[in-house]
Amino acid sequence: MAQANERSGLALAWVLQRVAVAIVVAMALALPRSASADVVAVIAGIDDYEHVSKLGGAVFDAEDLAASFTWLGARTALLLERDVTRDDLLATLDDALATAASGDVMVFS
Repeated sequence: MAQANERSGLALAWVLQRVAVAIVVAMALALPRSASADVVAVIAGIDDYEHVSKLGGAVFDAEDLAASFTWLGARTALLLERDVTRDDLLATLDDALATAASGDVMVFS
């Protein structure tokens, strides 16, 4: 019985994660913008932090979110695990801001 409850809990968590990704994407696309505006997304995912307990799913969620934005035509940058250093993150954000035009929508997650 406990194993069945654990599986249904994991299934529910997976569904809730997908719903959360859909909500974030929908919110970004629903922001007022001109027809020529672009969406620029910088997505970071870390499961394996150095000084805290390992997470389970942040990398998967980041990959899923980045794939969703890319599929919708956004210019997307994805940083995972050890690529998410302070310097790399700031450089990626600077690059994204440098390519964004007035009226574009910027998403950072």
